[in-house]
Formats: sequence, C-alpha cells, structure tokens
Amino acid sequence: MIDESVQSAPPCPRAIFAAQVVALLIGLLLIGLEEWPRVSSALETGQWGGLLIDFNYNSTLPAILMLLLPVAYFIRSGVAQTDSNNTRGRRTPVGVALLMMSLAIGTLSLLMSWSVAQNRVGPDDRYVFGHLPPAYHDEFSYLFQARTFLDGRVSYPSHAEYPELFTQVHVVNEGRFASRYFPATGVVIAPFEAMRFPNWGHWLCGALTAAMMFWIGVELGGLRVGLLSGLFTALSPGLALFSNLLLAHHPTLLGLSVFLYGFLRMTRTRSAGAGFLAGCGLTFAMLARPMSAAGFALPMGLVLLAGLIRPAAWVGTRKTAFKLNLAVGLPVLAGLASLLPYNFAMTGDAFTTPYSLYMNTYTPRHVYGFENVVRGSHAESKETFRKYDLWAENLTPAKAIENLQKRLHAASVWTWGLIPLFMAGTAFLVLIVERPLNRWTLIGCSIVSIYVVHVPYWFSGIMDWHYVLESSVPALLMLAYVTSVMWDSWGHSGRQGLRLWWIGLLAAPLLTMYIPAGEMWETSRMRLAVGEVAFSRIRYQRFDELLAENIENRSAIVLIKHDPADVHIDYVTNVPSLDAAILRGRSDEGKPSAKKVRELQNAFPDREIWYFDVARRSLVQLSVPVAKTE
Repeated sequence: MIDESVQSAPPCPRAIFAAQVVALLIGLLLIGLEEWPRVSSALETGQWGGLLIDFNYNSTLPAILMLLLPVAYFIRSGVAQTDSNNTRGRRTPVGVALLMMSLAIGTLSLLMSWSVAQNRVGPDDRYVFGHLPPAYHDEFSYLFQARTFLDGRVSYPSHAEYPELFTQVHVVNEGRFASRYFPATGVVIAPFEAMRFPNWGHWLCGALTAAMMFWIGVELGGLRVGLLSGLFTALSPGLALFSNLLLAHHPTLLGLSVFLYGFLRMTRTRSAGAGFLAGCGLTFAMLARPMSAAGFALPMGLVLLAGLIRPAAWVGTRKTAFKLNLAVGLPVLAGLASLLPYNFAMTGDAFTTPYSLYMNTYTPRHVYGFENVVRGSHAESKETFRKYDLWAENLTPAKAIENLQKRLHAASVWTWGLIPLFMAGTAFLVLIVERPLNRWTLIGCSIVSIYVVHVPYWFSGIMDWHYVLESSVPALLMLAYVTSVMWDSWGHSGRQGLRLWWIGLLAAPLLTMYIPAGEMWETSRMRLAVGEVAFSRIRYQRFDELLAENIENRSAIVLIKHDPADVHIDYVTNVPSLDAAILRGRSDEGKPSAKKVRELQNAFPDREIWYFDVARRSLVQLSVPVAKTE
C-alpha cells in the first residue's frame, strides 16, 4: 500500500507548477466569494471608501497580497539555489539539537495558551479570561469527572432522597452520579484541578502536541517540515483558544500525535516498539474522543490491515504484518477492555457506556445519525432536560451539507487561515496525485475521514468546528509540506519575491487574529472569540459572586429556577460528593411551596434554603437550619 521508495523524492516540476496554478485559482475564487458582499455594497451605494476600513478578517489582507503577486513574481535573486532540505534526514541534526528545538516549540505553545488566558473581559475589563469558571456544559462535566477521580472514585451514588434535585447537564444521575464522558480527559484535568489550575493540563497537552508535530514533520519530510509543523501548531489560533476550554480535544490531540508519530516510524523501520507506541497513543485518544480518534486513524488502520492480506514493500512479509498489527492492536484492545468495568460501575452493564445511557435517558433527539429527531422522539426524554433535547434539529442530507460547509470554513479559519489553508490544501491534492502511494497520502485521507465520520452529527459544533478540530493535526502537516515544497521550488528558480509573498500570506491570518489595527480592524479576531466565550463565563462568575455576597461561608442549598428561554446556561453544578458549603439544586417548576421547603429543610437540617430565579435575578432566603430554629 505504501511505496517507501518515493517517500523522500521531491515532486516533479510539472506537478509543482500545476499545484501553484490550482492553488492560485482557488485563492482568487475564495477571495472573490468573501469580498463580493463588500464590493456589491460599494457598487450599490457608491461609497468606495468603506472598502479601505471595513475589512474582512478572512480575505482583505490576502486580496491586497494577490494584487502584489505580479510584483513579487518578478523580484528575483541573482543566483538560483540548487540545494534542497526537503529530503528526510539530509543535514538534519540529531540528539540534543532536535530535543531543544522541540522544547522551544512546546514552550511557544504554552506562551500562546497563556496569552489567550490573559485577555481581560467584561465591563471595564474587570475579569481575566483564564480565571473565570467554564463556559460550556461539557466543561463542567469534565471538571466533575476530574473531581470524582481525585476522590479515588469513578462515580458516586445519586442522592438518596432527592436525586433529581442535583441532576446536571452531561452527568448521569440514574442511581450512580458520574460524568457521561470517557475517562481520559478527567485524568488529564485531575492533578491540575488539585492545584486549582485545571487548564494547565490542557496547556501541557497543547505544548506536547506541538512538540510531537515537530517530530512527525521531521519523520515525514525533514528538518524544515518538522520546524514548520511544530511552529504552525504552536501558533494555531484555534488550538490556543481551545487549550483554555476544559474539553476533550487537547487530550485527544496529544494521543493522536503520539499515534501518528509511532505509526510513521513503524512504516519506515518495521519496529514493533514504534507500533506499540502508536497503539498507546491511539488508545488514549479513544478514551477521550472515540469517534474523532477512529476517524483520524481509519486510513492508517486500513493500510495496516491490508498488509495482512497482501504485504506491501514497507511491511515485508505477512509475518511482519501480523507482528505490527499485534503491536498496534494490543494497547487498543486493552483500552477497550478497561472500559468494561468502568461502564459497569456506572451503568450496571459492562457494554452500556455512561455516554449512551445519558443520551437515551435525557437527550434521545441528539443521537448520532440522520433523522435523529424523528428517531429520538420515539424515546421521550426526561422532563429535566426536555427543552435542551428539543433544541436538536433533524439531520437531513441538506442539513448535513450545510454543516459540512460550516465546518470546512470554520476549521480553516481557526486552524490557521481560510485563504492560505485552502490554497495549501488544493496544492497538496495535486502534489500527492503524482505519487499517491506514500505516507503523505495518509495525511490527506485522515482529514477526509474525520469529516466523513462526523457528517451524521446534526450539530455543526462549537464555533462550527469542534467536531472536526482534530483535523488540525493533518491540516497543519499539509500546510508545512506545501510550504516546504514551494520554498524549494521558488529558491531553485531564484524567485525570492514569491517566498516573501507566501510568508505574507501565511502571516496575514495571524495579524488579524491577534493584533488590532485601528480603523482597519478595530478588534482582533481572537479578542472577539474570547469575548463570545466569556459571555457565559461571566454569567457563571457573577452567580458565584452573588452567592458569596449573600450567603458568605454558611451552609446552604440554593434552589434554582432557570430561564426557560436559555437552554445553554445551567447553574446546577456541584462537587460529586455533594458536601460543599453551598449546594445548587434544580427547581425549574418554580418557587417551592411551604410544604416542599419544610421537607427539604428536614432532609438538609444543617443548611439554609434559598431560591434563585434566573430570569428575574432574584435571590431570596426561604428557611434557616432546623438547629437555629430550635
């Protein structure tokens, strides 16, 4: 399946020329589509001056650079370069030098994560983004999972008398009280939550992923590709932003980068040890986000299995193929086996995951696959999250295509930038068509596979891309490869102007993403995205402050009536052991009756009973502890 003999050979000049032409046409087309609304408005109003200040983050700077392309084309150096660093291993340093490079790239990733966390948000920039509570229901569930693990448990029993009082989003509460999600993310968060800095685990995963991308790039294409891959990953705006969200993506990215590095080394060396490393990385990723891990690894898995049927040059004999399949497969099987007791502890059935139990019980309309609402309506959800369940849209082919378009657009924007990434993608397709049976082809197939396995999800995703976020790894490798090939080509022809032009095209998305520019783009794109996420975070923070101001350090239970118009803010978030000073309970039917209050007071004799109406932002005390009344 993989012809290693062509792996190190650079593409032929004809393929490189065709790749440049196709990429240029795609770039012009996308710029036209993005810029046309502004141009059309100027044509209608006659106010052309607005084109100079009303910038499109995706396309205006690339459009200016396209106008400069003819000038760049004719800027040439006196001497054409004849050497190439695109061949794997040529002049590549070894040992300490490579380790220091990967360490520097990892450190840069940490700095980018930290810089996003330092954004000030809210009225008068009162809050620091990284110091606020989570924004999404999923984050609270992962934090719940980490705290459960810190207590030396995988679950707690539901509350004996009032389990429904403490039901929270994405947490199973059917006899056992536990996060619905797979365990790897909680494992990553737990030690840093113990230090009260839960996001540090995700920052570390991002840094290690960037460092691994350096090694993957070196393995695939040499030192330059390695440096570019690592730097692109460390500087990726979307990865920096999501490293500050307690979601499963960064643990998954780390596992997948380890898998990919191990797999690529295995295809070159036929090493069972490298295969075992790949299997361990894939297992960890599957224990974080199973569908994303499966989509990412599917092309590699098919190649590996094909070696059993018809051994290719890279694998040698069928015996070697069996050994490598075993090396990769054993850790995966062990990881899947470990889920059986984990599932049993929380659902009572080794083959029923907390994820599926939660879905079937609370949000059946959110199920994977087409016609999800139609199928889910036959299994009515519990009243607790009925409105959240009804939020789901029915997935039809037309809706799936719409989601795919949104994901492709958003993923390119947040992975690096719409114009350069699409141009690189089309150039990459042309380059690999020339030699389809090599390891770069697997990188392209991995991107396609991730998108395909997520087509049957009705929701486009957080920021329209979180379902396919893991495609950023192969996409950034692709960008590094195309950049390296074109850099060599332009160097050989002496066209230094084109090199500078491509650097400008790569830099343009980062400028608009991180740096405001006065009247051209008053606020950076990252600042806007942080503000969007911070909207929910600030609401949770203000609720925490409201409770602290009114209840101070007293023991209490706060009954919460949520705003029925907002299914995305839910204040019922507790520690798994339900022994915090302030517990938050669900009272979405409204203010409890006097009889209900007495019953709750008897059930929680040492706690004050409070009531909070979210829509009215009204917090009132309903009773005092029994001990005080006596």
